Amino acid sequence: MKTTATVLSTSMTTALALGLVILGSSLIADRAGSVGLPAVAPAVNVEVLSLKVQPDYAIERHFVGQLEAAQQADLAFESAGTLAEVLVEEGANVVTGQILARSDTRAL
Repeated sequence: MKTTATVLSTSMTTALALGLVILGSSLIADRAGSVGLPAVAPAVNVEVLSLKVQPDYAIERHFVGQLEAAQQADLAFESAGTLAEVLVEEGANVVTGQILARSDTRAL
């Protein structure tokens, strides 16, 4: 059973809390009333555009790195000499039996 002192203490604490809430609310309202309203921005005309749905679009991606060949071949020749012409570009795909370069045979 609650004693009279407990009931009185609870009632006073509740009344004090309620008073502080009311006081705080009025202080906040006073401060809000003292702040002026912001200036109204002038109206701006804008252009309305229609959107067109596209079935797909291109995505451009950039990567930083170093490319290396999956296979590499060291070539050796039977005799030293000068190349007369090179028939393929560096990095080009080649097939077995394809002529890659021609030797200068004038000195032979």
